[in-house]
Amino acid sequence: MKSLFPKLQEYSYDLLKILTFVVAVIIVVAVSPRERIFKYEFSIGKPWKHKDLYAPFDFSILKTEKQLSKERQEVLKNLKPYFQYNDEATKVGRSRLIKSFGENWHFAGSKLDSLVSQQDSITYLDALLSVYDQVERGIIRLDPVLEGKDKTFQIKLIRNNEVKDYNLSQLYTVKEADDYALNYLRQLNSADSLMLFKLIDNTLVQNVIYDQKKTDMMRQELLSKISPTVGLVQKGELIISQGELVTPQKYQQLISLKREYEQEIGNSAAWKYVYTGRILLISLLFFIELMFLMSFMPSIYKELRKLHLLVGTQVALLIISFYIFSHYPSWSYIIPYTILPVIGAVFLDRRGALVVYLITLMLLGFYAPNSFEFLYTQFTAGFVAVFSVGQLSKRWHLVRNSILIFITYMLVYFSMLLVQEASFTNISLRF
Repeated sequence: MKSLFPKLQEYSYDLLKILTFVVAVIIVVAVSPRERIFKYEFSIGKPWKHKDLYAPFDFSILKTEKQLSKERQEVLKNLKPYFQYNDEATKVGRSRLIKSFGENWHFAGSKLDSLVSQQDSITYLDALLSVYDQVERGIIRLDPVLEGKDKTFQIKLIRNNEVKDYNLSQLYTVKEADDYALNYLRQLNSADSLMLFKLIDNTLVQNVIYDQKKTDMMRQELLSKISPTVGLVQKGELIISQGELVTPQKYQQLISLKREYEQEIGNSAAWKYVYTGRILLISLLFFIELMFLMSFMPSIYKELRKLHLLVGTQVALLIISFYIFSHYPSWSYIIPYTILPVIGAVFLDRRGALVVYLITLMLLGFYAPNSFEFLYTQFTAGFVAVFSVGQLSKRWHLVRNSILIFITYMLVYFSMLLVQEASFTNISLRF
């Protein structure tokens, strides 16, 4: 009985280690992209190394990002911002003007001119209302959307549920409204012109207000009308022949086929095959990792804490990478993949870190954009990271390691550029 408990404890410890890998497999399978894997590799400027490729089904040709960006710019260039006319504020301001004129005229009448007749009062009020009604046809509140726009720029003005085009020249700014009112009232040749101007200046309202919500809605509506595709490839049509050079046009057709192929699961039987294949591929690589640690890295395998650190970091990196691959493929190289071998080399063992890193790269390579370039780049950077880790006992060691990794990335990038483009003219500094 006494010998039974140590055995149970030993077996349970081993079961926990195996369970760690089982959980890792389940998590990675769950978060990995669900698309089928396109079986062809291709690059612009290189010959097609596979047999003649015919379209297995009808599919649309996707526009390039450059084409889409140009079309978006053209659409947005013609977008007229929407403004709302605040009729209620205009009416309130007019009422305030009438009331203010009555109060001020009654108070100041005796001081200004005791002989001022009732007829003069009516004349001045009519003049004020005439000025007010003229400028309040539209006093626009300046907004950043109008910066740099000249007077010929058109906006959409919504008034009484009607939308009309207006040039900025048809509307007033606050300063223009003040200037118009002052010049108009001066023509009365009255000593009361300044008082009248102050009255109207205090009651003018900016009644043309930028409607960002409406503008954004129309912007989205216009952008949604842009078709992401151009042209159609019919089933059975020859896409590219063996040995034929992959031109930008052919590349776009192949990319479109790849996208459609990966997203099209087909019937339920096809989905089952894809899902089964994913489970087998991922399970096999984790099984190899388990066998390697058991056989060659017993110091890591025997300690559950070290095992959890290694596998946990690996799974976390896979989760983040799969998410980026699926949603932001252009950001694939922004992830610090070399953190895995660095952590493994510092806290565990260099050899184990390299093997685990290679297995991780193989898992990522199935779904990474331009998988060969991705694998080559991360392979070299990871090995340099491990070889240059040292003790990391000082801060400058970490800085040195980071610089070496960065230099490795740059060398690989320039090497790939020379091989693919045969020049430096297409160097991109965008990240």
